[in-house]
Amino acid sequence: MTARYNQNTNISNPIGEITKEGLGEDIKRRTSGTKPKTTRPKSNQSQFPLEAFPPFFQKFIPEAQESLGMPPDYLAPAILCAASAAIGRTRAFEIKRGTVQYGNLYFAAIGNPNSNKSAPMKFAFSPVEQRDNENYQQFRRELANHTDESEEPKPTWKRSLVNDITVEALGVVHLDNPRGVTAFRDEISGFIESFNRYNKGGDQEKFLEWWSYAPMKVDRLSREPVYIPSPYISVCGTIQPGVLEKMTKGDGDKNGFIDRFLFTWPQGIKKPTWTDSEFPESLLNQYREGIENLLNLEMEEQEGRISKKPLKLRPTLEAKKRLFEFYNGVNNKLCNTAENDQLAGIHGKFDTHTARLALLLQMLWFAFEGKRHDVIELDTIERAILTAEYFREQSMKVYDRINRQTPVDRLPADKQAVYLALPENKPFKTGQAVEIAKKKGMAERTFRGWLNDKTFFEKISYGVYAKIY
Repeated sequence: MTARYNQNTNISNPIGEITKEGLGEDIKRRTSGTKPKTTRPKSNQSQFPLEAFPPFFQKFIPEAQESLGMPPDYLAPAILCAASAAIGRTRAFEIKRGTVQYGNLYFAAIGNPNSNKSAPMKFAFSPVEQRDNENYQQFRRELANHTDESEEPKPTWKRSLVNDITVEALGVVHLDNPRGVTAFRDEISGFIESFNRYNKGGDQEKFLEWWSYAPMKVDRLSREPVYIPSPYISVCGTIQPGVLEKMTKGDGDKNGFIDRFLFTWPQGIKKPTWTDSEFPESLLNQYREGIENLLNLEMEEQEGRISKKPLKLRPTLEAKKRLFEFYNGVNNKLCNTAENDQLAGIHGKFDTHTARLALLLQMLWFAFEGKRHDVIELDTIERAILTAEYFREQSMKVYDRINRQTPVDRLPADKQAVYLALPENKPFKTGQAVEIAKKKGMAERTFRGWLNDKTFFEKISYGVYAKIY
């Protein structure tokens, strides 16, 4: 049954109904072919294009923000990740003969502590986690009834999510779950740090290759090796701005590892306020039903073979034309005019990102609105382009943070205000600086301690300092 949204539900500003004129104008604004702006909004207002989602989410996402304090820019991408985990390899987007993309994603939600970036991920994944739990209970029952003398194969746990992102663990789980595996880590920095923990150079390269479906080959000591011809691996989690540079560890900023990630980084997010508002159980049930529709998808049987294959969705003629217009008229232009190889690499991946987003959006509209699940439609391509441009803007924020910002740019707003108010290009005395800091609301003790930070201040002589930036 399709979890179709009740159109009679009263919502303000129902932006789920997309007109061709309105959607076209928004896409034109976002995809003009010029370099994306990297200015950061200063409010909690959502920047994610919620109109790309089925109408159900125009109620679901704002209600989660109101009742649970979940910023839409964290929850909406998390829903895409949940759809990616639920669909797995059951469906593929065949852009043209022999050119196929699945819905796997590498995704990181960026935010400071207390920005409530983790809760939306867990909330969005809850139906997938619930299915994994049900399958685990079934696995335990089957295992209890299994004997060594049985001719039946030993039971395995059918699941979609894993927490252990080591290469060997992923290989073993994927072997038992051919529809794919999603590695979900609350703090993705731990995943980055785990690279090369047990060997030098190799783990990051493997994730580079698996993103593009290169065969998974895992050799294990004293155990059978793992071989998966076309793996489906997604990686989803959160990360704090202060440790973003870890994603460039090794050659991560040069070999394309960071380019493979989609990011969301809403600005001005504060710790949510507790309210008496309760999230409606009816909305949660509808969401679970929709994700379960995706979890229930099956792969196609292959005549004469044990393994199954995904159902391939081809674009309509209009959809393919629009997609290629975007590739050639926007993406290619951005790649060819990029000021350096790193930026060219970021823009270059958006051919793939857009195709994968199109598949996920088509399937979300199937699961929640009963749209087709055997073809990619023109409206879906328009929505995918709109969503891709949002993620491009987020990628540019990350690029700026890593490559263009000074330590001053990364300071909290209150500290930055103090630093910028201090004398430029000349030494200053401690007493003078303390008075400036007090006027900006910083305690004297706090400021005096900060003066010892050699990243920002140079000590000229006793009681005399100068700014480094």
